[in-house]
Amino acid sequence: MVLRLFFAFFLFLSAECGFSQGGHWLIYFSGKNTSVDLYKFFDSKAIERRQRQNIPFDISDYPVRKDYVQDVEAIADSIFYSFRWLNALWVYAGEDDIAQIKELPFVKKVERLNTEGRIILCEEDSASKYFHTAAEILKDQISSMGGELFIKNGYRGRGVRIAVLDAGFTKANKSVFLKHLFDNKQILRAYDFIRKDTIKYKHSSHGRMTLSCIAGQKGDTVIGLATEAEFLLARTEYNSIEPFREELFWMKAAEWADRYGADIISSSLGYEKPRYCRKDMDGKTSYVTKAALWAARKGILVVNAAGNSGDSKWRMLGAPADADSIITVGGAQCCKPLAISFTGVGPTYDGRLKPELSANANVEADGVTKLSHVYGTSFATPLVAGFAACVLGMHPEWKNMELRQKLMESGHLYPYFDYSLGYGLPQASYFVMGRKFYLSPGRIDNVLGNDNFIGVRVINPRIGEDVLYYRLEDGDGHIIKYGATVIESTMPVYFDKDYMKGKVLRVFYNGEERAFHF
Repeated sequence: MVLRLFFAFFLFLSAECGFSQGGHWLIYFSGKNTSVDLYKFFDSKAIERRQRQNIPFDISDYPVRKDYVQDVEAIADSIFYSFRWLNALWVYAGEDDIAQIKELPFVKKVERLNTEGRIILCEEDSASKYFHTAAEILKDQISSMGGELFIKNGYRGRGVRIAVLDAGFTKANKSVFLKHLFDNKQILRAYDFIRKDTIKYKHSSHGRMTLSCIAGQKGDTVIGLATEAEFLLARTEYNSIEPFREELFWMKAAEWADRYGADIISSSLGYEKPRYCRKDMDGKTSYVTKAALWAARKGILVVNAAGNSGDSKWRMLGAPADADSIITVGGAQCCKPLAISFTGVGPTYDGRLKPELSANANVEADGVTKLSHVYGTSFATPLVAGFAACVLGMHPEWKNMELRQKLMESGHLYPYFDYSLGYGLPQASYFVMGRKFYLSPGRIDNVLGNDNFIGVRVINPRIGEDVLYYRLEDGDGHIIKYGATVIESTMPVYFDKDYMKGKVLRVFYNGEERAFHF
């Protein structure tokens, strides 16, 4: 028994650390057992979601055949997870074993996985570069989206189920800001996909903080909006290294979220350089992007962070934020609707508009017994996920793509768009009052110009607070340049005409867009 346990432990170390000559593989199968009763396999909430959105069960919903798994397991060193969406099995095996597995009559193809890891920097940092008090930050992360309207009218995400995929939820069960979730049994399931065990509420505080930005509250202290939602918690991420297999943990967790009835997936995770090249951010290359697309096909609204590489050489978003049919969330500054410097930006490599929305990326989050100041698109994302849950609670009849479209339309910039903020910060007034509510009475007055310059003047602005957004497009509508400027006086904002020949300048202020052709 001791020798057997030692051998099993050695295999685990080999698989995790690469001590042997083996490797990680995906084994794709050619058929499934369709005799499984999917109405027993899936949670009733998942079935209700499918029926409401007219999404019938298909072959991808059936689990991988157990006899296929057993036959492969008899040959491979170890197995990890099966994936019903891919009809595949993740294994660790040597080259000789893989040659034998390939000969099995039900094996369609075999794919080697690159599992090389790298050290990552933690997004959490208590030393903020942005100078606002904790009270100002806490208030603005809700009020910038008009979230008080949801609170006042009792829209808090009741009846909505949210899956949170993260690196761990250290002391979430001890937090004073999440106590209501545990007391009211709103945490329905919590699973660690790395350890194949129930979550032990350790490993990382990141997940606890993101969860608080969805549903955290203590008395009158509101961190997130969806305090009445139900939750599925999934650990899919290591804390200090970033190996490829995290993407497969994410995929398995997304399948699990689908099975147990998630309406929304909130994921503050992303993968980019050095694992991927910029050309891979095309919405179809990475495994995690494919998983996000599968989840969207099953009727789930996926909300994912754009990433924090906007001020690095990479700049653009990371997978799965490149996926179509999801909400990718960029980061905004506190107390001004401007992009925060580090937010990952669009477009995708194939030219699609990203991100869809944005929210404050400089926030107050759960510190177990007190608030903690953190920043990153990791925290903008759950703010939007909680907002989305409130909207879905209001309109449970909406399909995920309808919800996605309405959320984009609620953005404070819509239909204007830029690659940092997307359509802007979602506004609760769009859903509660039927219109977006703008604080300023200001408007674009007139346009002044000469042979060299064009000047856009705003009347009645809130000096030092209001923002004029602008973008320059080529003749085909592609964005060449974009930006925003805080209105510091009643003087016009000037643009150089020489630079704009053959192009279109669009400006947006306070709900009004103007276009100028040159």
